[in-house]
Amino acid sequence: MAVSDKAHAVGGGGIGVILGGEFQMRVIIQNSMKNKTWHHIAGPYEDGSVEIYLDGEILAEIEIPFDFSGINDHDLRIGCAKNKPEYAFEAGFIDEIAIWSRALSEDGIKTVMRSPMFLVSPKNRMATTWGDMKQKAF
Repeated sequence: MAVSDKAHAVGGGGIGVILGGEFQMRVIIQNSMKNKTWHHIAGPYEDGSVEIYLDGEILAEIEIPFDFSGINDHDLRIGCAKNKPEYAFEAGFIDEIAIWSRALSEDGIKTVMRSPMFLVSPKNRMATTWGDMKQKAF
């Protein structure tokens, strides 16, 4: 997945999938996400089709013939594309990344999105606990 808020992207911002190494297939759709809000983005690819989800809702399903057979010695990149600075994600944070060995269904994406795997809570975290201890001590 690639997320861009650059002016040159379609409509000034978008969400995309770039598949491949030396020979790439790119799908970028226009979408301006709400600032200062965490979003869940998913991009499963299966049987020649890539789907793009934002917060559990499908935004696009696009047919792109791409062969994943064999091995790939290219780097996996999240939030950027090799030699393509226009695809760099700079206006926020990327956190809680997961990669599956199979394409998740829409229900599977919603289940994972709502699961404890991706819940962000400061409770019982080291930085929060240390901050609480300092506050009580001083």
